[in-house]
Amino acid sequence: MKDKDDVQISVATIQDLKTVQLLNNKLFQLEYDSGFDETLLPGWPLTAEGEEYFADLIKNKIVFLAKYKDEVIGYLAGGIAAEDSYVTVKFGKIENIFVDEKYRKFGVGTKLIDVFKDYCLGRGADYVKVTAYALNERAINFYRKNGFEVSDVTLRTKIKP
Repeated sequence: MKDKDDVQISVATIQDLKTVQLLNNKLFQLEYDSGFDETLLPGWPLTAEGEEYFADLIKNKIVFLAKYKDEVIGYLAGGIAAEDSYVTVKFGKIENIFVDEKYRKFGVGTKLIDVFKDYCLGRGADYVKVTAYALNERAINFYRKNGFEVSDVTLRTKIKP
């Protein structure tokens, strides 16, 4: 592959459910193995609950697939966030995004984000949000390169009995 122009983006259907689960499972495993979140349950995307979660995303929100030749090499799942009465704008929210390691650095993730931004704009959203683990500098740099800025910080502490 030379660049993102070699990649086609399509909307996932329920027939793509297992493919999306498998890709997300790779993401889960990568985040767990990298130490970004030790609270993750490896394999969760392949459970019945994971299947239900991704089926809901496909049916009620949006999942875009990135394909190179006939292989699905990445995906982005998200939707329009529920509006809160105290907010004056509409947000799109990226739930999760993953590009297979061997296809990174070709602009595939950027292409997925651009398609999602267009999707959100067409539905009246003013902003797109995404969360990333604080230790995942690679992801944070990727999002910044794609126009995202820090707007919220989530903090946690482990409590002991």
